[in-house]
Amino acid sequence: MGLANFDISSTLNIDLEILNQPTATISSDILGCYIELIINKSCNHRLGLEKGFEVPVTIAGMLYKLYENCATLKEVFEKSDVHTPTINPLYRYINRIDENIFVHRICVDEGFAKKYPVATRQLYESQLGISLQILYSLTGKRIKPIKIHTIYEQDDDDRLSEYLKCPIKYATNEFALLFDSSILDLPILTANNQLLGIVEKLINEIKESKQGSNLSVTIHKYLLQCLPVIDVDIKTVARKLNLGERTLQRRLRNENTSFREILNNVRIELSERYIKENVSFVEIAFLLGFDSQSAFNKFFQKHFKEQPSIFKRHKMNY
Repeated sequence: MGLANFDISSTLNIDLEILNQPTATISSDILGCYIELIINKSCNHRLGLEKGFEVPVTIAGMLYKLYENCATLKEVFEKSDVHTPTINPLYRYINRIDENIFVHRICVDEGFAKKYPVATRQLYESQLGISLQILYSLTGKRIKPIKIHTIYEQDDDDRLSEYLKCPIKYATNEFALLFDSSILDLPILTANNQLLGIVEKLINEIKESKQGSNLSVTIHKYLLQCLPVIDVDIKTVARKLNLGERTLQRRLRNENTSFREILNNVRIELSERYIKENVSFVEIAFLLGFDSQSAFNKFFQKHFKEQPSIFKRHKMNY
């Protein structure tokens, strides 16, 4: 969540060098104090939810490389509660099937939750985006939950519906993602030699964005990453970049572009990629955030000057 603007060494009474050691053990008290300090400083109690959706999908998949040898998502979920406590003892998962609904329950250590309630909410809500990113990395499919259960009450600044676009059940006795049980049969993609190159490219792009790039490039990369995990619009992107909507529009005009033009370019880029990967047109329409296949067809015809079926035939023949 970032250390740059905060002097936390004296506040937490720790040597910050420990945070630069990949295999170092960080105590739950340091983690809890650190997260709550960041939330108090940022005045954003939904930071965990936001950051969970910002984990690059390919990097998320690399972190869970141990699951690549699984045959299906069912095996991944079965192993998740075996491996997770080793990686992060604060988490554990409980999975069950209720009729045709698969319930993936997320549990944070009770002692930690009582001591650090603000940090606990960040840990719970960050897992929503991280889990969906990992499912995409492992299967190559954008899997959306059919419902979310949360232990928290709905409040005026609730953004779960905005990010997840599915029904939310508040104030329940569990924090869980609910899916159609058919996802358990989805196969895990076989690792390939191109993956490392993709990861390196993504990491370089992240470095470039931190070093400073124009706003249109930043938004283009953000949209590529987020479609279709969340439905993106200019208001959402402006908030993500800590800009007012009018300020964002003005800065894009200064770069001779607009939010709509950037979004269209991303959809054009992804349309061609998905067609080459032989993704069905119905699924492409969903992946690009269109309400229907006919809306996608109309968009495609406008920008490619031919129907997607004809375009696909030409590409396959070529």
